[in-house]
Amino acid sequence: MANQNAADETLLTDSDRRFLLALRHHPAAPHYNYECGDMLDSNDLYWVRRFEESLRLCPPRWRPGQPPPWVADFAQRCLTEVPYYQQYGRNQWSADLPSLGRAVLREVPEQLVPVGMPLDKMVVFPTSGTTGNHLRIPSHPVTAACYLPLLRKAVEAEGGRLQGGPGRVSIALLFYQQSTLTYPSISNFLEGAGFLKLNLHENQWRLPQHRIDYLETWNPEVISGNPLSLAELARLEIKLTPSAIISTAMALLPGDRLQLQERFGCPVLDFYSMSECRCVASRGRDARYSLLAQDVYVEILNSQGLPCPPGERGEITLTGGRSPFQPLLRYRTGDFAAMTWDEDVPYLVDLEGRAPVRFYRADGSWLNNIDVTCVLRDLPLRQFCLHQARDLSLRFVFRAGPVSESTVTQRLRNLFGDGIALEVVGAGGQELLENKWISYTSEVDP
Repeated sequence: MANQNAADETLLTDSDRRFLLALRHHPAAPHYNYECGDMLDSNDLYWVRRFEESLRLCPPRWRPGQPPPWVADFAQRCLTEVPYYQQYGRNQWSADLPSLGRAVLREVPEQLVPVGMPLDKMVVFPTSGTTGNHLRIPSHPVTAACYLPLLRKAVEAEGGRLQGGPGRVSIALLFYQQSTLTYPSISNFLEGAGFLKLNLHENQWRLPQHRIDYLETWNPEVISGNPLSLAELARLEIKLTPSAIISTAMALLPGDRLQLQERFGCPVLDFYSMSECRCVASRGRDARYSLLAQDVYVEILNSQGLPCPPGERGEITLTGGRSPFQPLLRYRTGDFAAMTWDEDVPYLVDLEGRAPVRFYRADGSWLNNIDVTCVLRDLPLRQFCLHQARDLSLRFVFRAGPVSESTVTQRLRNLFGDGIALEVVGAGGQELLENKWISYTSEVDP
């Protein structure tokens, strides 16, 4: 399980440990509820730095229908060494290879571990549940740490910086929901800089003002969050000078981007990222998404699993990734976009992300859609959607299965209270046709 241990004791200096204590025990610190470190040893750190160098030397380059050379070797290893892919009965890459659905990652993730792969460095990261049923993603400390070189590449491309260094906070990852894991940690890759995972919800702090005091004290180089948590940050009377702001997990609307840029005076980047593969692409001043990593091959597939021509929308499908315990071979993400090219440089356009949705209680207070997911994610709900009408009434439709309507009703009633009309119904076979496992919509904040 990821995050079981504090930061790696073999690489932290005494100064690092004192800094970690200062982050955790500052007078305005939140109610931290977890301990976490990057779990890197010196050999792991070497490979993360090698990865960063490869980002500079080998940017993503290919032409339509012409995968980069490494894809053939990667596919051959998957098809011959990974139990799930062995059932395809093939041994080389082709444009009609079967695609991999999310259900495999959810139901039989062990079948994606290559035969003979040592498991001693496996860590497991639970997904947030924003896109579907709760997943547990097997990974490696190097895989997780490679997020930072990708983030730095994207930030620097927009004129920002991520320098790191001891005694400073380089990254603050912000949430705004009723509950989530929170902790401070030290990044060995960033030379002892601090990383904070914070929840801006008032109930996570001794005083609401402490949110401002704590963040102003450490003034992070880069701030990351979803559009709802970033909107809450912008609402506060807070003085910060971030080098860049990263929006992730949900779609960032153009108006939100402009407000954040004006409020904090820095570049605002929209990341396309997921737990299964980490950062895939980012968008800054350009309306297009630039691909970040040379070791992820991106295709756009139609409903028959065949590549779409340039400019035609289809499902974003990924091959590659960095997790040795979950190599992805034509993984269908459930997200949709088109691809265009400038010569051999690919871009994602018209990306359909996950739009943030606020749901309101009768008293006017609101909930993050993630809060809804959290109260339901232990239930075996294969697919559902929640819609709030202008009169605040709620309609919840879910794929029929082992969960009773009364169970769902009670969970939602506890979350929203008794002052709102709530209808919970099982869906017919054709009623839920969205590819997303979870759909949230509202007429209150369209």
